[in-house]
Amino acid sequence: MTQIGPRVRVCDVLPGLQSSASDATGILMESICRGELRRPLHSKELLLPAILKWADWDEEHRRDNKLVFGHHPTFDRLSSIEKVFIIIQL
Repeated sequence: MTQIGPRVRVCDVLPGLQSSASDATGILMESICRGELRRPLHSKELLLPAILKWADWDEEHRRDNKLVFGHHPTFDRLSSIEKVFIIIQL
């Protein structure tokens, strides 16, 4: 469990999450709308405001919201495209 304060950014908690995860290449995302949407959080983004904005949502929409450390399928595809581009460019 990670404690969050008003000035804690994503980059502040990533090292702890990466060291405790089996795969340290994950990213931090907010999982909203019963997990149907996952938004990657920017490394410089403040965590507390990202979480507090859920308080303005209806109970039905915020009930299962959470922060998740893992892989995002779109990011995985983009990183593989980037690797191919680098190889072709060489």
